[in-house]
Amino acid sequence: MSRRALRAAIAREAARLMVEEGVEQYFHAKHQAAQALMGPRVSSGALPSNREVRAALVTRARWLEGPARAARLKEMRGVTLHLMAVLLHFQPRLIGSVASGAIHAHSDIDLQLFTDRDDLVEQLLREEDYELEREDKHIAGPGGTQHFLHFHFEALDIPVELSVYPPWDLEKPSSCSITGRAIDRVPIGRLAVLFRAG
Repeated sequence: MSRRALRAAIAREAARLMVEEGVEQYFHAKHQAAQALMGPRVSSGALPSNREVRAALVTRARWLEGPARAARLKEMRGVTLHLMAVLLHFQPRLIGSVASGAIHAHSDIDLQLFTDRDDLVEQLLREEDYELEREDKHIAGPGGTQHFLHFHFEALDIPVELSVYPPWDLEKPSSCSITGRAIDRVPIGRLAVLFRAG
């Protein structure tokens, strides 16, 4: 099997693991797929990029779900529009699969908020009767320890992850682990256009 064919096979298996078995991270899906196809000695050169896995993932999701997938994307974007309207004071931005359209069965709504008042975010969400799980992460890096705050909950049975950042981070570009480019942070106005178009 050529290296190109092997990468494609690993990408397809990684996509299957993510869509059908709920493996969340591209890194884990790729390594599990490579080990299943190649055994324990995996060559990093044989691993597909995250972009290749995402393309295989979208193809597999379309094949498995058919027309229902487009209806689910519209529903997820509608729920997101409501959430963004509720959270408008915190400059919400949509990222990830609901923004790009590359959803699959285990996709969630991934929102970023930009505020230094995470207590007000939590208060507002609880007033809206969402059952929140708060996750505080502290990650040590070369520039010191960084603090990340996430809220997890469900909106109309759709999983949601809210990540809270300081206001000044909105102007800082952040790289996407899939494309390598700056993350596309979709504001409410652009999402409304996508929702009407789809």
